[in-house]
Amino acid sequence: MDYKYDTSWEDEIANALPSTHEDTDPWLFDEPITTVEHPLNSQEQSSHGLRDRLHRKRSANEVQPDVETITEKRLGAGVYKYGKSVAYSTAGLASLGKVEWLVDRIIPKQVIAVLYAKTGHYKSFFALDLAFSLACGRDFMGHQVRQSPIVYYYLEDPQTLEERWRAWQRDRQIGELDNIRFWTERVSLFDNDDSGSTEVIRRLEAMAELPGLVIFDTVSEMFAGEANENETADMQIFMGALKKIRTATGASVLVVHHEGPRAQPRGSKVLLNDANAVIRIKTEKQWGLSKEEIEENPLFVVSNEKQRSGVRFPSFWLRRRIINVDDNISAPVLDHFTEKPVIEKKPKPTINGVTLNARQQMAWDEIQKQPGIGDAALMEKMNVKAVRTVRGYAKALKEAGLVLVDTKTKQGGGEEFYWPKENSSEVGNSALPTSPAAVSRTAS
Repeated sequence: MDYKYDTSWEDEIANALPSTHEDTDPWLFDEPITTVEHPLNSQEQSSHGLRDRLHRKRSANEVQPDVETITEKRLGAGVYKYGKSVAYSTAGLASLGKVEWLVDRIIPKQVIAVLYAKTGHYKSFFALDLAFSLACGRDFMGHQVRQSPIVYYYLEDPQTLEERWRAWQRDRQIGELDNIRFWTERVSLFDNDDSGSTEVIRRLEAMAELPGLVIFDTVSEMFAGEANENETADMQIFMGALKKIRTATGASVLVVHHEGPRAQPRGSKVLLNDANAVIRIKTEKQWGLSKEEIEENPLFVVSNEKQRSGVRFPSFWLRRRIINVDDNISAPVLDHFTEKPVIEKKPKPTINGVTLNARQQMAWDEIQKQPGIGDAALMEKMNVKAVRTVRGYAKALKEAGLVLVDTKTKQGGGEEFYWPKENSSEVGNSALPTSPAAVSRTAS
């Protein structure tokens, strides 16, 4: 039964009160707020408080609309319904289903994942290997996959895409893949009107089969206008667009990003906090190897920084391997290792019982190739900028009894020339090999 309260007496009192000093809370009154021009006297303060209390009392007495009564209804073992909402006891948790994996223990289905690494750490090669493996149904880095169509927004250096595919194809002995689509034009996912994500969804829905994974490489290429990856608000818009794509298509979304300070994805932490899975590629230390050996055989470790859907996968290692497709095409592919590979240190060259480091050996090789070579030429051959550096190498070779330095021949302001000894197996004083300059001085 509805009750109607007689509030006419309250209206008469409230209307009789002065209205020159309204409360500063606009929700209390329908009338416009007026500014207090002078302090209230005691009578006005009393009237003002009464008016406020009457208004609150009148609001509390208003009849509320009828609401649906909620009762508990048991739907099954451990599953209960309350109105339109469903809740579970421990016995009903199995009805929620189990995690389904797109790539076993690496990327679940229908999640947002982040892959990040420093520049030059082969993150795009890793993402391409993942895409190709999913498209053809091959295991990825030792992990089983669910074969799926793939969409890849490859936005950095698209001219390198074919050679990377041909190298992977030749190494894995795979035919052409018709269930993968590469887009190379830039699309912004930072639009407040969702136009970018809407356009992406329209493209995906036009495919013969919805993709299982959508890859955006890289995050920085998805910006437009004044959007800033360091701004929380902009990154929230970006994450909202990714979630919209995931919900509309049922696909997982992987974004490739650069590493910033403190070993985290560059920019706002929203990306790291909202992602379901985070994968990082970093350089692995190789103790005891020279700089040249490390540059020749870099080693990377892949670690699972975050995994909401289960236990993090064990770290594994990557090493590049160059594939020569033909005379014009060559590109790296990645080999994975479940245990850290160890490269045996190359024995340092020993001549006359003297051990040379890699740079000294390089200088010695150049001097043997071109007897009488000068500072400038040796610097160019060894890609060295300081003359004192090559002279340091020559000094070590001289002390080892391998090289003689023409200290008399001075050209171009004191350039020195280096000659291999006629018999490098003998250490001791020997005559300086004749140089053109030395011959000229003797003749004169």
